[in-house]
Amino acid sequence: FFFKQKTAYEIKECDWSSDVCSSDLYLKDEKTYGVVNNVYAKFFNKSKKEIEFKNIYDFLPDNIADICVKSNREVFNKKKQIQTEIWMPNYKGEQKLLSVTKTPKLDTDGNIEYVVCSAQDITEQHITEQKLKHRIKMRSEERRVGKECRSRWSPDH
Repeated sequence: FFFKQKTAYEIKECDWSSDVCSSDLYLKDEKTYGVVNNVYAKFFNKSKKEIEFKNIYDFLPDNIADICVKSNREVFNKKKQIQTEIWMPNYKGEQKLLSVTKTPKLDTDGNIEYVVCSAQDITEQHITEQKLKHRIKMRSEERRVGKECRSRWSPDH
């Protein structure tokens, strides 16, 4: 794939307004961070300057970095937005489920200038969904057992 390198100044001049709700970053290439926001830096208990323009493998465990680079490569190769979910440890070692959207920024010739990544922590949502699925399964099992008991002990049986 062809990738036009942006200078640090050019990337810092990009629209960078989302510093509250989501963890956002720019990728210069499939393995290199560009600019990151405070939320992303705080996830690793680092300053933005400690992360910006560094290799992904400097901050992520190799197995997680491998997964990220693979999906980054997909975005750079296909030049299309992708959405994925990944379990990632924060600086406390807590596993967090992140919903990640990676969107390529194309120039007028259709070449990727950079990729914008936006991550939302959906851990609590996932836990709630799992509890709900478990409750539904348990209710279904209770109904099945109840019907079985009623049919065994009904006067018609």
